[in-house]
Amino acid sequence: MKPRTHFFLPLAGFASLALIATPASAVTVANAGFESNSNANPGYGAINNWTFSQIGGVGNAGVNTSSQPFLNQTPPAGSQAAFIQSAGTLSQNISGFDPTKNYTVTYLASERGQSGASVNTTVSLDGGTTSFSYADTIVKTGNFRRIVSDPLAVSGSSSTLGISLSSGVGDRALLIDSVSVTRAAPRIPDGGFENPVQPNNNTSTRYKLANGGGGGALAGSAWTFGATSGITRNNSDFAPPTAPEGNQAAILRGTNQFSTTVSGFESGVTYSISFEAAGRNGTPNDFKVLLNGVALMFGLNTDLDPTTNAYQSFTSNGFTTSGGSFVLAFEGLVGGDTTAFIDDVRFNFVAEIPEPSSVLLLSLGGLASVFRRRRH
Repeated sequence: MKPRTHFFLPLAGFASLALIATPASAVTVANAGFESNSNANPGYGAINNWTFSQIGGVGNAGVNTSSQPFLNQTPPAGSQAAFIQSAGTLSQNISGFDPTKNYTVTYLASERGQSGASVNTTVSLDGGTTSFSYADTIVKTGNFRRIVSDPLAVSGSSSTLGISLSSGVGDRALLIDSVSVTRAAPRIPDGGFENPVQPNNNTSTRYKLANGGGGGALAGSAWTFGATSGITRNNSDFAPPTAPEGNQAAILRGTNQFSTTVSGFESGVTYSISFEAAGRNGTPNDFKVLLNGVALMFGLNTDLDPTTNAYQSFTSNGFTTSGGSFVLAFEGLVGGDTTAFIDDVRFNFVAEIPEPSSVLLLSLGGLASVFRRRRH
């Protein structure tokens, strides 16, 4: 039997209830976007707030703008990104952790793009005691890929965050931007739909549908696709707008679904889901997002109508679950040859619901202050 999903909606006039949620879910990463200092061409040198260490006596690091040789593309945020060449780890000691909780590390990553080069990346907390290795080999894509770690444990209120170029081939360099650390949220397997990689040749083979259409493949994907849904690469016959994350996005056609199972939900924690979506030029599709068959709310709506031919960001209302694993699905709402493109799907930690005794204590405190004001 699948666990039941519970949804808690805020009551009108009780915005102050936010005061009883957990304190801020994020811990501060200094110079998270690598903008606070510049290095002369080709960019080697110290990075404010970060320490670089070689692996096996090999490696260099620094920061680049889009005009410098390692980045050589538009950074996803700000005007700079960090790079690690060949091998090594960028690290920073961070405070503000709760050692009874787990944390998610997120960053945007790409590769320099030299012929035949690729990298693998690992992120760690507590100086490597707890770590996550990204399963995919990273090559240069049109846009950076979003790396989301598994939940990672810490042993104290301070912990050393490390991001590594752990292995790779060729004249390789790992590009890094927009690092964040938050309370743990469930990790969606392949939220950017980058696997399997669709062929990089003519437009008619740059996509694959579950009914056999297209020239690519779906075997090995973490997602299950309905008959006319699938994965598209940039510049395919579907003419998708450029994927906001990586090179590929999901295709949602007609009243089909695509879905995956996501683990790691905690009871008593409020989450939201975020993603990017666009309608196909001329034949857009509306859709809804389901968790174990229950439609998530976006404002006052469950049905979403994305912008045609341009990606738009969506984030759901907060929701809680009974904990465990849930089936996440995107379901098309318009029949026929209609299409939506979906990319960069991820869950967010919003807040922790306090124990009932804590709520009661705060409520009584609030009532006491009201009585004091009335007496005055």
